[in-house]
Amino acid sequence: MSQATQADFFQGHPYIEEVNALEKRHTDRRDFHKAVEPVLVKMGRDKAFLSKVIERNFTDEGWLNFDWSDYNIPFFYVHETDDYILKIHLFPAGGADTQHYAAHAIHHHNNYILTTYAFFGSGYESMLFDKDVTVDERSLKSSMRVNKHFHQKDWNPSRVDSWEPHIVFLPESLSATFLMWSPDVKRKTDALRNNRLLKPFKKELRHLIYRLGMGDKLGIAREKTYQFYVDSGTVQAISEEDYFSKSRSANGPKEKEYAMQMIFSFLQRSGIGSAIQLAPLIENTERPDYFKTWFDRYLKGEEIPEVLHRYKLNIPNDSYTKQDIIHACS
Repeated sequence: MSQATQADFFQGHPYIEEVNALEKRHTDRRDFHKAVEPVLVKMGRDKAFLSKVIERNFTDEGWLNFDWSDYNIPFFYVHETDDYILKIHLFPAGGADTQHYAAHAIHHHNNYILTTYAFFGSGYESMLFDKDVTVDERSLKSSMRVNKHFHQKDWNPSRVDSWEPHIVFLPESLSATFLMWSPDVKRKTDALRNNRLLKPFKKELRHLIYRLGMGDKLGIAREKTYQFYVDSGTVQAISEEDYFSKSRSANGPKEKEYAMQMIFSFLQRSGIGSAIQLAPLIENTERPDYFKTWFDRYLKGEEIPEVLHRYKLNIPNDSYTKQDIIHACS
């Protein structure tokens, strides 16, 4: 999707205008996130608006032909500016008796704040950790402390601060969240993130910024960023690059089928959008087979089986649990 197209999503809509007004009013980004919470709730509860979100994505070539991989959480675009991003994320269920398993590694979102409103499904359990993580650079053994342990149903909307490690556990049922991202500080350089002329040189520019020691000032990810997991009773670090390399490269037909099945399972179970409204939007257009397979079943009203989370995905020792974390961080 082009940045111009995504920015045009719901431009001028009352909800977006309300978010824009709050963004201008609150220069402190955490105050901005707190003020936006009621708007996220309104959007997540407005089925007509959510249906429009689905329709808009079904008219967008970027979303319709997205290169889904194991790295991507299935999503719908809502709106984006240089100051914030609004999206819907989907989280598959873990299956019977798997809610104590971690969905992925313990991680943070660098300099981004994330506020999430769970509006469909069971929601998930989560933990937040203190930011002062210590890592032995040779063994990669790490020390972490749990700061907050909660379930979305008890703290909704919820928030993850910038640089705050956190973990999500497998939800009981397919769940969806309405979320907002934003940098933790408003910077004059924020608009450069989406500059089309600079994007082809992103890797080279990042290396230059690191050499100049300006990463934190410009709000980009630190040069050495870790994810964490529990192995044999201890917290272990793994470089983000090593952690994600496998999932980023897993973008074949199987991964795309998985994402599409989850998306259409969500549409069918949530009742958001309708086949009658969506069918004309992609009429007489060429679509990938992985899209057509599940869309055709959705149109015919055939039950779409629920997709289950692959809880061993990307974790070096296959999996770890809530109790493993509590034990390792006590």
